[in-house]
Amino acid sequence: MSDIQIKGDKIQCERCHEWINLVSVDKAAKLAGVTKRTIYRYVDEGLVYHQKLVGKTVRICPKCLFQQNSEP
Repeated sequence: MSDIQIKGDKIQCERCHEWINLVSVDKAAKLAGVTKRTIYRYVDEGLVYHQKLVGKTVRICPKCLFQQNSEP
């Protein structure tokens, strides 16, 4: 991953290039209607943009998540 671009409370997603607020894995799962395990699988497979924060905390780009979740 390259340098993170930050503007106020938003970051620029390296995948969709939108300025977004990252969401927690729990919120991402609820938004997409999938399990947290599915979100972690997307992260492990590199299917969604994410950032790892302190410890094991992961945040997800909701726009990339919706793009991933809508593919067949």
